[in-house]
Amino acid sequence: MNNLPFKRNSALASFGFFSIFILNSCQLLSPLGLGKKKDVVADSTKKDSALVYDKFLKNAKIDSGIFNVINKEKDFFFEIPVEKLDKDFLLINKISSVPLALNEAGLNKGMNYENKVIRFSLKKARKEIWASEIKPQVEVPKEDAIARSVADNFTASFIESFKIEGYNKDSSSVIIKINKVFDGTEKSFNDVFTNIGLGTAPKTALSLIDQMKSFDNNIVIRSILSTRVTEGNESIPISLTITSNILELPKDAMKPRFSDPRVGYFTTPRWYFSDKQQEMEKRELVTRWRLEPREEDVERYLAGELVVPKKPIVFYIDPATPQQWRKQIIEGVHDWQKAFEEAGFKDAIIAKEVPKGMDFDIDDANTSAITYAASPQANAMGPSVVDPRTGEILEADVIWWHNVMTALNTWMRVQTARSIHLFAVTYSLMRKWHMPSALYHHTRLVIH
Repeated sequence: MNNLPFKRNSALASFGFFSIFILNSCQLLSPLGLGKKKDVVADSTKKDSALVYDKFLKNAKIDSGIFNVINKEKDFFFEIPVEKLDKDFLLINKISSVPLALNEAGLNKGMNYENKVIRFSLKKARKEIWASEIKPQVEVPKEDAIARSVADNFTASFIESFKIEGYNKDSSSVIIKINKVFDGTEKSFNDVFTNIGLGTAPKTALSLIDQMKSFDNNIVIRSILSTRVTEGNESIPISLTITSNILELPKDAMKPRFSDPRVGYFTTPRWYFSDKQQEMEKRELVTRWRLEPREEDVERYLAGELVVPKKPIVFYIDPATPQQWRKQIIEGVHDWQKAFEEAGFKDAIIAKEVPKGMDFDIDDANTSAITYAASPQANAMGPSVVDPRTGEILEADVIWWHNVMTALNTWMRVQTARSIHLFAVTYSLMRKWHMPSALYHHTRLVIH
């Protein structure tokens, strides 16, 4: 993330397009036509449009990345490169903070409650950008006749529209105001209170966009959303912090792998149509990490040697984790390295503490983390964010609830019950439901 000047690319120019702007004192200019002859008037208009663009950016905060994020007081704008229109993005919504009432119900920081594939498309005649939701579940050979029917029976659904506020200097990026989908006004991008079962709507007067950050392949948006829940005679105010990621899905999609029903996997569904069928084929894609050998190691890998993967799996330890558990959590993650060695990779999975000086955001979709939740819940879980097109695990979050130690104490008592002597020793050590430091190494079992 940085605050570099706007990119002066020319994506539209490569297609032979250019936009004509008319000066307007209140707003950015909208294009009036494409593909017209270049002349003195057009050149003059381009200069005027550049002046308007510069005027719009005056006193604005600009964060450059996959989309430039422009912040003017309470308003946030996306400057979307034209080359990114009609591309697949994964919208990821996570919980970042909760009040006591939801904490008691088992809802905590780090929980991912909604993901959807979206695309931004230009509706030129309406001078708008429309966002659609895609369900990438169906495949068909393009050359088959049935492909036409598949196209008509599995269409995208439009979920939001944005007025085009203008373009950048060379018309290679379009600018839209994005507030309404993250400040509680609209629920098209984030319907958290429905998703967590409250069924209420945000109170816009008590909801806002707290922060937006742009990175090379995603944008991170943090919002505060408030509502009120009434149960009987009691009315409870609820405010949540939500982090949304708009993550560009990989251009070089991972080769998917079909699941075998005889082996337990987490999977994502896939439907296949073709002219040769008499019945649609239903398959399941395994959700898995994308582990591949580096180019220089391919021959060694194929020969059966252990190699370090091109992109190892890295989990960061939440800085909120009590110090006494960190070493054991890291070792618990590293215990899995033996399993990955059977697949030909060494040091394939790593856990480590956040280095000093690192621009670390635990809610960034590029970061996998082990999140520590201060909660009365005695549990742990490991949800992951998956590319629904291929089953690739893009990131994962292990959530470690504070009271999981009580569950671990119970497990140890039960598992040592067969040996009267061992049970007596274990019971003596943990009769006060407090694990002594001599047994801390058993906490790695929670990660397993």
